[in-house]
Amino acid sequence: MQYRLDTQTHDIAPNEAAALGREVILVDVRTTGEFDAGHIPGATHVAIEAIQAGWRGRDARLPFVTLCRTGEIAQHAAQLLRDKGRDAVALHGGMLAWAAAGLPLVTNTGAPPRVH
Repeated sequence: MQYRLDTQTHDIAPNEAAALGREVILVDVRTTGEFDAGHIPGATHVAIEAIQAGWRGRDARLPFVTLCRTGEIAQHAAQLLRDKGRDAVALHGGMLAWAAAGLPLVTNTGAPPRVH
């Protein structure tokens, strides 16, 4: 069964996104350095430029939750994906809101995760 997001709101709260688990694809559009320093477990790193160039992801069954540091660029990324016919919303408040909510973060460096 495909989960559908309420794309009329254009964003989703961090706790709500966390509760969806594997029912969505988390797309982190921050820089590689920001992603490596701390990201949501299971998130996919995709440069905003790739989305602008036509990236639509592989699994058409699952909706996207796009995220960046504050949510602004994620809104743009979600709109680009919606324009391509994909179900997508942005993480409200971005990674700063996710971290402030005490939700899990991981890192690719082995250092303690941080959001910057």
